[in-house]
Amino acid sequence: MVWFIFMLILNFAISWVNAYSTGRVWSESKEIGGWMRISAWSGYIMAIAGFTMVYGCLILLLSIGLYPSIPWLYENVELELLIDVTSDLLYLLIIAAVIPTGIIIWLNNMVAFWKRRTFGDGVEAAWNTYANIRNIVDATREVPAALQNLTKVLFKGNSKGKTILVKFALFVIILALLNGFFTASAIKKRADRSYNLIDAARAQYA
Repeated sequence: MVWFIFMLILNFAISWVNAYSTGRVWSESKEIGGWMRISAWSGYIMAIAGFTMVYGCLILLLSIGLYPSIPWLYENVELELLIDVTSDLLYLLIIAAVIPTGIIIWLNNMVAFWKRRTFGDGVEAAWNTYANIRNIVDATREVPAALQNLTKVLFKGNSKGKTILVKFALFVIILALLNGFFTASAIKKRADRSYNLIDAARAQYA
């Protein structure tokens, strides 16, 4: 449990950094466009995905505690099945966003490191190299298993139970996604405003 909480905090922090870093260049990327705009959008989507994962896990933990007090849920769906299906759907959503955006961010980091050759750029490029390899390796193992589990659930069991299960899973995912979107957007907008004010002040006194 301690390790799980630590990973949630770490992922929240990484997502915050992604959203803030994206906000710093958001307005500039609109003006320049091209690869810079693609990189900005990739960072934004990555931040949303990270926050969505954190919120999804927290909602699932809350659901475990509330499960015994919701008769229509525990009478029709097993708790283990509920957690498995929701987790699988949440993972598939997140990994579909993380892998392509992660590759774009990694390419951007490698170009920055090649041009500047700074220690900070090297650390960032190394971390994103590791993260991308880990995500791709995990996806080759977890995605087929998740799809297989979901297929079994969709074609087995009573229809009422499946309907409740799917509705619950979609509710958790949509709620987590909305919270992830609003959190990432708020951080991005705040960073964008801050750096626009700094640029405006520099231009005024230049």
